[in-house]
Amino acid sequence: MLFLLRYFITRIPREGFRSLTVPALAIVLVMLVNIMGSLRARQEADLEDILSNFEVRVEVSDPITSAADGLYVENRYIELFTASDREGSLQGFVKEVELKRLLHIDHIGDTENVEDIGSTENIEDDFSADETEDAPSAQIGRLVGVTSTKADGNLSPVMGAYIEFFDGYGEGIFRTDENICVVSEAVFRELDTENPVLTVWARSTIPIEQLSEVEGENGESVLEPVMVPAPIVKAELSVVGLLYGAGNNVYCPFWTASDLGTKSDGNQAYSEIMCALMKENRRIGDFKAQARTYFVAAGVVDIEAPLALTVFDGVFIETTKELQQNILTLEIATPFIYFVSACIGFIASFLLTRRRKPEFAIMRSIGIGKTKVFAGALAEQAVLFLAGVIIGCTLFYVYSGYIAPAPPAVLLVCYIIGSVVSAAKAAGTDVMRIMRDKG
Repeated sequence: MLFLLRYFITRIPREGFRSLTVPALAIVLVMLVNIMGSLRARQEADLEDILSNFEVRVEVSDPITSAADGLYVENRYIELFTASDREGSLQGFVKEVELKRLLHIDHIGDTENVEDIGSTENIEDDFSADETEDAPSAQIGRLVGVTSTKADGNLSPVMGAYIEFFDGYGEGIFRTDENICVVSEAVFRELDTENPVLTVWARSTIPIEQLSEVEGENGESVLEPVMVPAPIVKAELSVVGLLYGAGNNVYCPFWTASDLGTKSDGNQAYSEIMCALMKENRRIGDFKAQARTYFVAAGVVDIEAPLALTVFDGVFIETTKELQQNILTLEIATPFIYFVSACIGFIASFLLTRRRKPEFAIMRSIGIGKTKVFAGALAEQAVLFLAGVIIGCTLFYVYSGYIAPAPPAVLLVCYIIGSVVSAAKAAGTDVMRIMRDKG
């Protein structure tokens, strides 16, 4: 810095403000490449943030009605999203899988009326909680098994619902298979608050086929299949939280409800919804390609694949496309700025050295070689431009707090390359010709 200061103190009075032309150009160019560099860095950071954190939702639905709730998503589809060891598994592509299973609650609380678990012989269809002395007086809803609160719209904060978990518990309980649940405050008041355990008598919402005797055409008894309510099963669920703003439904882990449902109707696990988030947005294309084996597009009817899969990536694609185009534009523009810098270096050096030909001739006449004249002319241009680079970087850093060290350095190199030709021409000055013209 002291050398630069001494140089300008001796050079500026002699050359006047012409010597400031090169630093001024350097400041403009440096500011430009730093602005472009900061814009590109910001665009790349935004792109990385979107690729890493943008939530791309994946939703299974009915291919005709587009309904995403009230489905019958079989266990083979559930395993695609949840089991890593299943052939063709999609589990590596998705996270936060949302599943939901509803069960009818016929009764809560202990009762002596139910003796034969797994059958309906001792329980009438209209059996209600009011029939026993131990039953809670609160009107009970359904038993809902979920993998997260997002799996049921009634639990949405928009609806005013929230859960107050007891110490040591959180939303992660819904991804377990423990016999635990959350209940409304009205139901909780009927329980032992010191050790709140809810006894639930529930059944699957899917009726089962059962052979029943009916009178045939000739009056004889024949067996025909009829659909009857699924058997009732019992579960004891520890209460680990209070539910507000969502009625008197009982919420438990999906896999707990699924196990109860299987005991009731004998079917494998199924879910009424299946949604998820993409785990890695960079792999959306691979996910779609692999998912085509098992799902159809919305509006397509296929007996072999009765469910549709939609990836809601429209906003994601548009946003990333725009950012990538911006980055590409800046990538193309940056080399152009370097080329302009080299051209400016040549033009500026040519104009400045042309005026100093007599000075270079005198230097040559007193025995200074071409190499030293060349080095001196080139160094002078480099010093002038370097001074502008330093000033420009300093001003930009003070203004924005950002500095891209590589682009200004490349800019300096390009400018010097552009100055080489004019410096070489200055070093090869014909001394006798200049003296003759001067005379």
